[in-house]
Amino acid sequence: MSSSQNIEDLVAKIVTISDHALSWNEDILLDLYRGNNFINKDISFKYFKKRIGEVVKLTHSNSVPFSQNQYDDIIKEIKELPTQEFELLYELYGAKLTSASLELGTYKIYNYSLDPQPVREKSKHFQEKFERIHQNKQKNENTNRFQDDFLFLSVKVKAKEFYKACEYADVLIDRFENIIAFIDGDFEGRSAVEVLNYVRDDKIVRYGFYGGNFTLSLNRSAKFDFDFNNGHILCSECGNNRIWQISSADSLTKMEKRILTAIEWLGKGIRDKDRSKSLIQFVFAIEGLLQYEVDKMITPSITSQLADTAAFILAYDAASRLTIAREMRDIYKARSSIAHGNSSNIDIPKVKLGFRMAHKLVRAFLSNDDLKKIKNSDELKEYIEKLKFR
Repeated sequence: MSSSQNIEDLVAKIVTISDHALSWNEDILLDLYRGNNFINKDISFKYFKKRIGEVVKLTHSNSVPFSQNQYDDIIKEIKELPTQEFELLYELYGAKLTSASLELGTYKIYNYSLDPQPVREKSKHFQEKFERIHQNKQKNENTNRFQDDFLFLSVKVKAKEFYKACEYADVLIDRFENIIAFIDGDFEGRSAVEVLNYVRDDKIVRYGFYGGNFTLSLNRSAKFDFDFNNGHILCSECGNNRIWQISSADSLTKMEKRILTAIEWLGKGIRDKDRSKSLIQFVFAIEGLLQYEVDKMITPSITSQLADTAAFILAYDAASRLTIAREMRDIYKARSSIAHGNSSNIDIPKVKLGFRMAHKLVRAFLSNDDLKKIKNSDELKEYIEKLKFR
């Protein structure tokens, strides 16, 4: 918003609307919302719209015009909202767990089948609603399988209001799915863990429960449930325990941020049905880990640097390093082909090669003692130079 006069002009437009006109004039509210950096950072548009709607309807019913002072009072009230901790529960599908609960960093999984009490205590009306959903799900003709365990994923977030808490939680939920996809490492999609009742970052609603109607949208090609019972989910040797530590940490080194971002790119690529997009995302994961200057365009010289870096990280003899460098160049040739519009003839073996390369590199950064010490790209560059000339 360029000036206070602009705000007054927008508020004046709200004054003239009726009980039913808020949805028709949503662009006015959006302009007001986007024009206040504090509000749009800490408050959801849904809450902002709801709060203004409540005041406008009240003033309209009392035949009193909505004023600039009332708008200012709403803004003051919103700014003074205290930060609270919210715990949100989501049904977890495509997985099995033999214990009553499992903590994975900031996430916690509850097994409703073994111990329903913790979940019931978190919602007064949960049991009735869950049983109704469960009955509808069993009747749903579109589902060809149903897991034995009723699992729920809990995330805790801090926010000023519930709708914003949901927005924060959606980010964490999408990250959880990506992490599990990375840990599972199943490029073929034989298993797929999916969290229900949230909107993915691609705006696909996974699960809806509206007025007794049940809808379900899942990866039905998955044939196996992901097993949370085995020790692999927290394996320290392969670095899985470190993933949960990094994903839950309040502050991260630049390299840890790169690792987490690479894991998310890999997870997205595994889950994406468009394999040309999958390869692009696997390449993003590689570049995010290995590129010394992330703001530079990828040139042949940078591609060569990435190939050399991958070779020295993943191999210890000249022949193996030459193989990895050649494979990296093959991956970039396939990526270049997609970038130039040839995605219809995607080379699946090259996509799988990109997946394996990105996956091995992330694993190296998670588990290699020397790589775990690296905090930024300058230290990575120095580390590779020492390997080259030792």
